[in-house]
Parts: sequence; C-alpha cells; structure tokens
Amino acid sequence: GEEFRSLAATSNTMQGTIAGREADITRHAYYDSLTGLPNRTLAERRLKDLLAGSECQQLAVILILVCSAREIGTTFGQDVGDEVVREAGQRLSRNVGTDHVLACVGESRFMVIAPGFSVERARIYVDQLASALRGGFHLSGMTLELTLNAGVCAFPDHGTGAGGLMQRAQIALEDARGTRLGVASYEPGRDEQHRRRLTLITGLRAAADCNELTLKYQPKVDMAARTVKSLEALVRWHHAPLGPV
Repeated sequence: GEEFRSLAATSNTMQGTIAGREADITRHAYYDSLTGLPNRTLAERRLKDLLAGSECQQLAVILILVCSAREIGTTFGQDVGDEVVREAGQRLSRNVGTDHVLACVGESRFMVIAPGFSVERARIYVDQLASALRGGFHLSGMTLELTLNAGVCAFPDHGTGAGGLMQRAQIALEDARGTRLGVASYEPGRDEQHRRRLTLITGLRAAADCNELTLKYQPKVDMAARTVKSLEALVRWHHAPLGPV
C-alpha cells in the first residue's frame, strides 16, 4: 500500500508539472508578457472565429498606438515606459465592452475588435477610449501626457478576412499620423498607394548606384519684372516599372 501511495503521489506531481508547463507554453504563445493581454496571434484567431459566426453582420477593428510611450521610455527609463504600456492596457481593459476583444499586438500598440460596430460608431468609441487613456496619467511621481493615434476599419465594408482587416487597420493607423485628431478610417485604394510607397522607398536605395537619378533646374520667375529670380534644383528618378518620379 505504501508503494502505491508513493507511486500515486509521484504521478500526481508529474501531471501537475506537465500541466503547469503546458499552461506556461500557452501563456507565452498567446499572451503578451508585459500587459497579460492576448497577443496578435490570439487576436487574429478570435477575429477569425467572430467572422465565421453566422450572427456577425458588422464588426470594427481598431488599432491604437500610444505614440509617446517610446519617448517616455527613452527619457525616463525603460521601466517607466513599460509601466505606461501596462497602465494603458489596464485602462483599456476597464473601458472596452464586455463582448469586445482587447489585445496588445506590438510595442505600445493595442487592438480592439468590436462586434456590431460601424466605422462611424467605432470612431466615437475611439474618442471615449482615448479620454480614458489620457486622463490623469500619473506614474513614478510624474504627470505624463500621452499622445495617441488610431486606425479604424470595418467588416464587411473594408474586407471579409481577418488578415486583410488587420492589415487595413494598420494602413489607417499610418494615415492617422498626418491628421489633426490622430484618428483615420481606412480608405479603399490605400493598399495600392502604400505598396507603391514601399516600392519607391526600397528602390531609392539603389537608384543612385544605378544612375537612375537626374538633376533638373526649375526657374522661379518674377512675372511683374519678367525676369528669372532664382532656380530650384530638383531630383528626378526614372523608375523602370513606375515611370518618371
């Protein structure tokens, strides 16, 4: 009997160890280590599940970037920067809907999946979440001012697949950086514009070495005096697939 009790105890210990190890692997695979929120992998899986449901008629994907988190970390130390991201995650957790998915999908970047939301309703929602993030942010004895950008896209207007919606929310987030309010909705056709921009950025690195750049001078004319006052030097690039740039 003593041997059976010893064997059972050993077996239970092994099972507990294995279960703990599997839980730890799952936690690292699907949850962000800093905030404890679902990570990008789990967010995409849950988005796929929502889109596959027959009751899903409308859905918004929102990306929120805490722009100032990196600057705060650089200025006051990485520990303070990490605390800003953790606090931002906690504030979002307290303010998102109970049926919404909140995830941390990158450095100081959060995703909210809101079933039943249109783009218009999602933009109002972003304002509410931004107010919750900005208000009274005190850490390490300091009052910090957070700056945010947000990109919004919606199913089915902007896509029907999880990967496409997440990509288009990212494009909207990039566009938000140039707006006064820091919020932008996805606009159809922006995928092609972003691809063209990336193609140019990549190709420009080699353009000078390949003698694809030329210098042109454009005169600045004083129409009243009918004289050329100055010249503007412009670089022109003949890009093989895209033509003159």
